Amino acid sequence: MSAIDVEASQQVRIPVMMLADGAQAVNGKLYILGGGFDHINMPSVPFQHRFDLAMLIDVPWTATNEPHHLVIELLDADNNPSGYRAEATLEAGRPAGMRRGTSFVVPLAIPVVANFEAPGRYALRGSINGEERHRVAIEVVAIDSNPGLGAA
Repeated sequence: MSAIDVEASQQVRIPVMMLADGAQAVNGKLYILGGGFDHINMPSVPFQHRFDLAMLIDVPWTATNEPHHLVIELLDADNNPSGYRAEATLEAGRPAGMRRGTSFVVPLAIPVVANFEAPGRYALRGSINGEERHRVAIEVVAIDSNPGLGAA
């Protein structure tokens, strides 16, 4: 294994990050309701939408027992911050009896209330210790609330 492979295998990762209508992390498990969507219909401008962000954080053995800084940020189409930001510190311990080298999965469910100023492409970026680890695209679509008006 090369030095690059070893370094990459020792980094905290976010292998799973998805939007969900509801999510809970309970007793080491992630419960997801209505997960995996990437389009939000926007009936008016501006529009506020509530959803949950379901995540699995992979913490390698060498990164346990130390704090890691997690940042979730909503970005607009130009990669500029777009209002929503959440920060947390997480630390995965090593339970007694675990085999050396074991990695640990930490489930997280984060409530999000996002304000969308216009239709378009957005993204939620997940960073750990200042480095981007995952990104989820969101397409916000304007819908016509009165489709029958104006018809001849």
